[in-house]
Amino acid sequence: MGGLIVGMNASQIDGDQAGGFNKVGLVAGIRGGFYLSEKSMITIDMLYSQRGSQRKPNPKLGDNFAPYSINTPYIEVPLLFHFKDWKQEYEDGSSYHRVSAEAGLAFGYLINPTVTNYHYDKEIQNFNKIDIGWTIGVSFYFNEHIGFSSRFQRSLTPLYNNQKYVKNFERLLGYHFNFGVFYVI
Repeated sequence: MGGLIVGMNASQIDGDQAGGFNKVGLVAGIRGGFYLSEKSMITIDMLYSQRGSQRKPNPKLGDNFAPYSINTPYIEVPLLFHFKDWKQEYEDGSSYHRVSAEAGLAFGYLINPTVTNYHYDKEIQNFNKIDIGWTIGVSFYFNEHIGFSSRFQRSLTPLYNNQKYVKNFERLLGYHFNFGVFYVI
């Protein structure tokens, strides 16, 4: 089993003083996998995943700070277990499952991060290049080849470890929602 994935991330970083999933980015890549049984499978994706955070001032709320952003693009490899249900059968005897619950681990490698208008710009060389996180999600198949997925991913490793570098900076820990469409063969 193989396929293509394209979608978007809505991400944020704990410790950056900006609340909300305000950073939107592209996620795209390929998927491979194999069935363990009729209802269960393992997949591995190879994705380009734009994550990070940003904050823009809102004058209506009295915000008077300069906008800033942390851009953290990753090469990401989620390894997921899927449990499928809601079997759709055709008259010719073929079938597929319409819903899949998924969970697993994701491994990421940070490539070319950037920081704009924020004090972490002097610490960017100390950003952790390796990201390990857990992922949960659900997918809905429109037919046996095309579907929509929604995932939540939380990093277990910090993007920036304030205990290792500048202690008066906050530790940075990322998480994001991912929404995408996929085509599988």
